[in-house]
Amino acid sequence: MRNERFLRDLDWNLIFIFQVIVEAGGITAAAERLLRTQPSVSNALGRLEAAVGHRLIHRARGTFRLTEYGQLFHEEALRVVHGVERIADLASDSAEPNRYLRLLVANHIDCAIFDRALQTFNARQPGVKIEIETAPSGVVVERVRSTDAAIGLCILNRALPDLACRYLGSSRMAFYCGRNHPLFGREALTLDDLDAHNYISFESDHLEAGLDAVARVGIGNRFRDNRIASSANDEEILRLIEAGIGFGPLNVSMGALYAKEGRLWQLPPYEDLPTVRNYLITNPARLMTREDVTFIDVVEAIRDADGGR
Repeated sequence: MRNERFLRDLDWNLIFIFQVIVEAGGITAAAERLLRTQPSVSNALGRLEAAVGHRLIHRARGTFRLTEYGQLFHEEALRVVHGVERIADLASDSAEPNRYLRLLVANHIDCAIFDRALQTFNARQPGVKIEIETAPSGVVVERVRSTDAAIGLCILNRALPDLACRYLGSSRMAFYCGRNHPLFGREALTLDDLDAHNYISFESDHLEAGLDAVARVGIGNRFRDNRIASSANDEEILRLIEAGIGFGPLNVSMGALYAKEGRLWQLPPYEDLPTVRNYLITNPARLMTREDVTFIDVVEAIRDADGGR
C-alpha cells in the first residue's frame, strides 16, 4: 500500500480538528466549538501541518485564509469525513444496517418530478430511510458546492458550470394577499394598485438569486422600498400574508389552494405569471452512496420520460 507508514502514523483526529477550524473560520472559534483551549487547537493544527509537510492556513492577526495546499487538503479531507460518516451508518448492532437517502431541498420548491421520484424510490427501496433538510436555495448551492450535501434541489436562473445541474421543470409564482388586506376581494386590479401597499418577499427574491423572476414582475425590484417583512420559508411567507401585514409571492399550486378556501386573494399580474426553474444539483467531487445513485437514476428516468421538461 502506498504511503502505508503515513496512514499508520497520522492522528486522524487532527483532520477532524482541521475541518472544524475551517468551518468555524478560525482557531479561537474552533476552540469554543470543540470545548478546548485555543493553544491546544493551534498545537493540533501545527502537528497536522508537520505531518503533511505543508502550511495549511495563513496565520496573521485578524485574518484567516487557507493556503493553496490547505484548500486542496480541505477538499480531500471532506471526502474522508464523508467516508467515515458512511462507515458509521454501517456500524449497527442490527443484522441489517440502516440505509439513508439524505436530501437538501429549498424551502419554496414545487416540483412534480421530484415528488414522483420520491414515490418511485420508496417503492423500489422501502427499507431506506429518507431524511429531507430544508434551506434557502443559496445555502443549498453552497453546501453542495462544498460537498457537505450530496444531493440538493433548488431554484436557479441557469445551470452552474461547477456542479452537475439537472433541470426538473418550472413552477409558476403569483402575488397574494390575505383576508385582512384592503385589496382582498377586489377585481380587475393592476400592478399600480399594489404600489401603495406593504410587500412581503422571500429572502432570495432579488435579481441575483433564483427567485429573480418574482422581482422582475415588480419591474426590477419595484416593491423593494415597500418591503415590510421577509422569510426564507414559504410557510412563514404564507403566515405573514394571512396576517394582513402585506402582499407577497407564493407558488401557484400553494396559493391557489388557499385562495379556493377563501383565505387568500390572487393579485396581478393575472397572465404571463413568472416562472422559477427547479434544478437537482450534485457535486462531481462528492462520493455518492448507493442510495444517492439510485435516487438520481430515478429522477433522470422520470425526467427523460417527460421529455426533459
